[in-house]
Amino acid sequence: MPLRTAATELTPEIVFDSAGGLLTMQGECYPENPVAFFAPLLVEMQRFLAASAPRTISADFRLRYVNSASSRVLRRVLVLLDAFPRREAR
Repeated sequence: MPLRTAATELTPEIVFDSAGGLLTMQGECYPENPVAFFAPLLVEMQRFLAASAPRTISADFRLRYVNSASSRVLRRVLVLLDAFPRREAR
């Protein structure tokens, strides 16, 4: 079952579908506590990577605004994405 976080005025919609190999994030991104907001996503991504044979994943970010505190946590998301196997571009 995909991880889903509904968008608010301050936070983006996040969908992490490990079975389908897709991470999407869209909207505004300036939560009051970025670490707490992104914690479920980071935990789920780490769990997926720890699986015996993680597959590739596609990421689609459509963020209109990201504050500096959120950018630090988003960097952790990008570092985890970098750990996923790469599929050759076609």
